[in-house]
Amino acid sequence: MNQPALQRRDVTDSRFGDYTRINMSDTHYHSPHAAARAEVVRVIPYPRNEDLVNRPDLIDKLDKLLPQTSGSHSAALWGLGGSGKTQIALDYAYRRCDADDECCVFWVHADIEATFLADYKTIGKKLGSTSGWTGQICLTRATDGSQNQNLQKYVPCTSQGTVLWTSRDAHIAGTLVGARRSIEVRSMSVGEATTLLARIRDEPLTAEEAVEEAGVDALLQELECLPLAISQAGAYMRRMSMTAEKYLDLLRRGKTRWEVLKLSDTDRHRRPGVSNSVLETWRISMERIRMESETSYRILHVIAYVDSQDMPRASSSDGSSIR
Repeated sequence: MNQPALQRRDVTDSRFGDYTRINMSDTHYHSPHAAARAEVVRVIPYPRNEDLVNRPDLIDKLDKLLPQTSGSHSAALWGLGGSGKTQIALDYAYRRCDADDECCVFWVHADIEATFLADYKTIGKKLGSTSGWTGQICLTRATDGSQNQNLQKYVPCTSQGTVLWTSRDAHIAGTLVGARRSIEVRSMSVGEATTLLARIRDEPLTAEEAVEEAGVDALLQELECLPLAISQAGAYMRRMSMTAEKYLDLLRRGKTRWEVLKLSDTDRHRRPGVSNSVLETWRISMERIRMESETSYRILHVIAYVDSQDMPRASSSDGSSIR
């Protein structure tokens, strides 16, 4: 006697759970497997910066270089230490997370090859594997251009994903990224700097109201609207309940200036043990100059000793020819 053929019916739209199987005589109901979803892994060592001041000119340029579309993209932020490169990169990372809940983000400290490898090991443990780098973002920091070639071999080469570098070295353009895929991060505008100072001091003032305070404009000029210097000044002023005029007075005293600028406060947006002192940040930049040119390093020392104000470029050129 012939057995009736088994009948299979799809119950995808039912209220049963994934891959439910129901047997009723010769009728079998199947709810198919749900599509496997890759685990989203994010390794960002710093919290979101709630005091971040929007810098639209830089943000717009970065978003154009690194659009939220499929494909492989890379870019670099470069500029003086303390100019805000890390905070802009951090903001980009969190904005990408907000826009795409399936986007993986990995932050890698690429100061030297050793830190690069250490962070890669951390990422590998999170992933459980070193393969499958697709549709992810890799945010890195490179501070020594001489190691660019060594670092390049660790960067995933795939048809998907985004890589964003930050560096103090302008030569990162044309080496780690294309010649036209870098953005120079300079000092803030006066308006941006004023807003940042007010936020760090925790003042309920608008930028227009804050700039009217005696000494604020002069202080920002003294600090050259550099974000790190402003953040350090604002934190000190808040802690000591100090006015802008008083802080400016301290800066203009030789010995006191040194003491104030070398202070390092706890910063949630920096690695533990890494100083956020303005002087320490600039010392690293000076050491970099010394590595590239001992003559340039000595000329800068002479200029700083003779006069801390702006000097004609020709004076430096003439001095470099003296033996």
